[in-house]
Amino acid sequence: MPDLKTENAALELPAIEKHLNKSQLISALAESAGLAKKDVASVLDELSAIVSRHVRSDGAGEFILPGLLKIRTVHKPATEERKGILGITGKETVFQAKPARMIVKITPLSGLKDMAQVGLSGD
Repeated sequence: MPDLKTENAALELPAIEKHLNKSQLISALAESAGLAKKDVASVLDELSAIVSRHVRSDGAGEFILPGLLKIRTVHKPATEERKGILGITGKETVFQAKPARMIVKITPLSGLKDMAQVGLSGD
């Protein structure tokens, strides 16, 4: 269940106009959580490592950051070279072969969708 006190406090803060780089994000998190920058940096590094262990080929293939997003991997098999027609020009062409690969898909969860709606005029 979401913490309404924290959620309402976040809504009252001004919007951030320009995206933060990594050091600015670490500083902002450290300041608001009352932690040292070194501690916040180690938490972000560990989060990155956990995500990596989830999405790699022998991992779970899915990572969920509760209330924000879901990261999942989809295996795409290799494709062979083939002849076809370009939709735009109508000319015949050869589509190159592609090796097997893992595709990363990120899906926003309802919490993130709700955050994006805050501040829209006409509410």
